[in-house]
Amino acid sequence: MIRVPERYQDILKRSKEYAGLMALSIGKKDFSNLTAMREYALFMQEHFAHSVFLIADLPKIHNIMALDCVSWNEAERRAKLAGDDMQRNLDKIVRQIPSVKVSRWADFQDIWYGHNRQV
Repeated sequence: MIRVPERYQDILKRSKEYAGLMALSIGKKDFSNLTAMREYALFMQEHFAHSVFLIADLPKIHNIMALDCVSWNEAERRAKLAGDDMQRNLDKIVRQIPSVKVSRWADFQDIWYGHNRQV
């Protein structure tokens, strides 16, 4: 069960007016726990009009390059594989929860993302 601190209870009462968004870093063990992710999805269904699990796979490319000293292409390949695995698992969960969707980082990018990344 997801516990919401007392100071957020007033916001929670109005939460059906909002969309829920939960960004998920690939490689984090907590986000690979299907039981926990199902609890998050059920919480989102109960408290928000609609919600999205956002898989933050593309930002992970920079960490992989820096920590593993690999090329952009290799880091991108690894991030994509990890993102695909996470999406497969989350899709199994949200299949039965229609108000919760799974999206990838690329779905939220705009035309300036590539430019800003180069700056």
